Amino acid sequence: MNIQLNFRNQSSDSHDNQVVIFQRNVAGATDELAVAWKVIPLTGTSDQYRFEFPIDNTVDASDSTGVASEAVPAAAGQLLRATAAQTRLALAPAGTASHPEEIQIGNLLAQRTISVAVYKDGALLAIQPHIAPQQKAVFAFNTSLWIGLVPRIEAGQVIDPATLAGLDTELSLVGIASADIVMSGGGASAVRFALDNIVRA
Repeated sequence: MNIQLNFRNQSSDSHDNQVVIFQRNVAGATDELAVAWKVIPLTGTSDQYRFEFPIDNTVDASDSTGVASEAVPAAAGQLLRATAAQTRLALAPAGTASHPEEIQIGNLLAQRTISVAVYKDGALLAIQPHIAPQQKAVFAFNTSLWIGLVPRIEAGQVIDPATLAGLDTELSLVGIASADIVMSGGGASAVRFALDNIVRA
């Protein structure tokens, strides 16, 4: 089931900022790359932006020579394996992951490293590069969004560590069918993000 979300700007923030929405890979290391999944430009206090948050994701892989696979569905608890298939890579289900909350992608190529990308709603959500042969890329995501303000960023761009350190608002979407994400504050007070008009699943 997709969660229906509507961003509403009720802030007096007058800076040239954008709202960045992303997820954190909780199975990764502390220096895990975070990617801007959605970027919402701010043009006025009446801004609204509707989008969907699918629970499931898709993944693809590419090797160190640029050969890539097609994107395939991937859900928590699933193990996939990347193998050579003529002129491209193949990603195929290979049973269950060793942890029920993780998506695991094993590199079965003999010599080449692979990079694995996760997509949500067709947009880049997370990446893990340089997965060596016989090693795995591992992803796990809470049912939540991270959100904050940044001066300049594009969707699909890796968030630099200094910027990421200042993005500390997490909004849980557990048990929610739809909700508004309301941005308030600004000016003399800090900008805040909160859920409103919540409809439970």
